[in-house]
Amino acid sequence: MQKLNLKGLTKRYASTAVVDHIDLALQEGEFVSLLGPSGCGKTTTLRMIAGFIDPSEGTIEMNDRLLSSPAASVPPERRNMSMIFQSYAIWPNMTVFENVAFGLRARRRPRDEIVRRTNEMLSIVRLDQLSDRYPNELSGGQQQRVALARAIVVKPEVLLLDEPLSNLDANLREEMRGEIRRLHDEFRMTTVYVTHDQSEAMAISDRIAVMNKGKVDQLDVPVNIYRTPKTRFVAGFIGRTNFIEGRPNGDVVDFTGFNVAKSSLGTTGIPAGVSTFSVRPQSMEVFAAQPAEATRPVIPGKIANRTFLGETWDYTFAAESGLRLRVVSSPANALEMHQPVWLRIDPSQIVRVEDSPANA
Repeated sequence: MQKLNLKGLTKRYASTAVVDHIDLALQEGEFVSLLGPSGCGKTTTLRMIAGFIDPSEGTIEMNDRLLSSPAASVPPERRNMSMIFQSYAIWPNMTVFENVAFGLRARRRPRDEIVRRTNEMLSIVRLDQLSDRYPNELSGGQQQRVALARAIVVKPEVLLLDEPLSNLDANLREEMRGEIRRLHDEFRMTTVYVTHDQSEAMAISDRIAVMNKGKVDQLDVPVNIYRTPKTRFVAGFIGRTNFIEGRPNGDVVDFTGFNVAKSSLGTTGIPAGVSTFSVRPQSMEVFAAQPAEATRPVIPGKIANRTFLGETWDYTFAAESGLRLRVVSSPANALEMHQPVWLRIDPSQIVRVEDSPANA
């Protein structure tokens, strides 16, 4: 069942479209992330969903009910949505219990219901032992849990989160993204999550909308976003990749220094002329001795640069043809600078990418 529907959603400031004709439909209970760099329009889109900003064009519907259009908008307090901000926005003069109970009190729920539901929620977010503390007595992760509990306890139809983990350190971000996904799975609320962190979006989303200059470049499940990016922007923004150029030549595609059968590539519909392809560093292997291989390209070259990252070696491979590729290898595969090596490429991981619609 469709829960939230954005149709042609656009927001202009003067002649600049910061959100440019976005179409996005969320199913009941789905977790969708709006992912992109600063200035791509993701927070403006979220604020239009919340009702804080009116669209210049297009509509927003929830349960087939019109919420926003250029002509009229339902105010935020009547949308049955909860929003969590980057700053958490919890009240410093209220205890944990009072912060979480605030929304229920504003809705004039009976006192015994407020106490019961607040205590239940504090237990779910593991703050029941801290209910009498004030925000300045809490860690960043605990404050984030208060914000989550306050947003969820009122049972919103849609939960909106605007970069809620950006103020936390790396280890705490990883812990809290798991907590957010756990709470989503428990309550099954339709959720829209804004972030610029690719790993965050990949870890917790059902689908990801990758935004670029106000447009959605690709909307898909995380594994497809990574393995089969549609545009050069998506390929470069989601993880690391190499861009190489290829030209079809009969049944093969010619790249610099090697060729691959069209049928072996991880992409179809290759047009005539030069195209850009993406190949991930993880989809190649580098060897000190030439491997026996009959079906995959093996290219001679040398190590032009290397960086040890603990869990991996990050190599720059330089082929005799001039081709340079970034390759990731296991920590046990230690190769020396300028050492002669052989690179083996998995052709099924070579994917053609197009220019972004935002750059068209």
